[in-house]
Amino acid sequence: MNYSIPIIERFASDHIMDDKRRKATETICYYLDPTSVITNPFTARKKLYSAVQSLLISSDYRRILLYLPFEILQSASAKFKATYMAAWYSLLGVYDVRENFFEGDVFEVDARPNGKVERVVKCAHLTPWLIKYNFLSIDELMKIIQEHHDDVILLRSFKDTLDYMQDRMILPSTELRRLDEAIGIVPPRRKLPPTYISDARLKWLAHRQQDLSGRLLTPNAHLEGPFSPNFKTMRKDISRVVANLQDDEIILIGGSRLKGYGVADSDLDIYMLDALKADSELCPGSPHAVHIYFSSVWAGKNISKKTFVSQMSNITSAYRHSPARSQCIERLENSLLQYRLLHKGFQRVTGKMLFDTSSYSEMDGDCPFYDDSYRKIATMLYAKYVYVP
Repeated sequence: MNYSIPIIERFASDHIMDDKRRKATETICYYLDPTSVITNPFTARKKLYSAVQSLLISSDYRRILLYLPFEILQSASAKFKATYMAAWYSLLGVYDVRENFFEGDVFEVDARPNGKVERVVKCAHLTPWLIKYNFLSIDELMKIIQEHHDDVILLRSFKDTLDYMQDRMILPSTELRRLDEAIGIVPPRRKLPPTYISDARLKWLAHRQQDLSGRLLTPNAHLEGPFSPNFKTMRKDISRVVANLQDDEIILIGGSRLKGYGVADSDLDIYMLDALKADSELCPGSPHAVHIYFSSVWAGKNISKKTFVSQMSNITSAYRHSPARSQCIERLENSLLQYRLLHKGFQRVTGKMLFDTSSYSEMDGDCPFYDDSYRKIATMLYAKYVYVP
């Protein structure tokens, strides 16, 4: 059987990313990639700050600040701090699903006790580092708390960080008491059990722990992308699918195996391009399918760069004019950086199970989110893939 399957990946292709974004992406990834040989650290760091700023000033991509390694906050210029904080302030009213940043244990809609998911202002959980590196002063934080005194989700999110700041002596006890008093009493978090347990949930619970110990199919995988080098362990399986395609048919391949943290029982995510286009829920422009189009590898018997660019141009046009554009961009973030890289993929590949923040449950610290090794990978992924022209 011929395993030489033509494949194309969006990130590695020309004409899909504009020059400004591509340059910013290359600069960010060059600095963060551990294999890079940086001969002039000062110049490289200066270029890094400029590249990150170009994303922070965009309302589409300012959420990259949630993932930036804390090490690059050190010794940042006043200009970078101002740009970063402007973006940070704009996220204070964004309520993220809390479990997206932890284990991903989100109940089915009809199984939620109150019909809702628990929310968090995730940028508020970065407060200890912002204070430590002089991005945010205690007086500025007090002003935010006073101005948002009726925002329970935001106040609780700030309160989550107080124990960490006390234990790490980021603030003196007098200032912490001042903050605690200003925040006041906020209702405690209570994760109620689901109203029923589905077969899908039982399966997920059974696999949650054993998934972390599964044998990796792609040792030394490219977690930060591009993903096409990870494709080699999938060729045998995919070749059977491609063999049955018509000459002009194209499939899109994604999932944890392609992303580098798949194990033996990981699913192969395969979609027919024509079927996606014909589906009202998964057609171009839909937030439910944006991750399929933009972070998959495309394959076919006769797929060419010209065909790929033509198809992708039509798809990006649909997302460019989608009324749910911002939701689409966050869906890319969610798929690439959270599900399931944050929840299990990073730990499975690195073997790292204990983190500097592990004992701080209110901050959901017992996961890789605050770990700079994860954050470097997440930032590179964001720069490469969380992008809709």
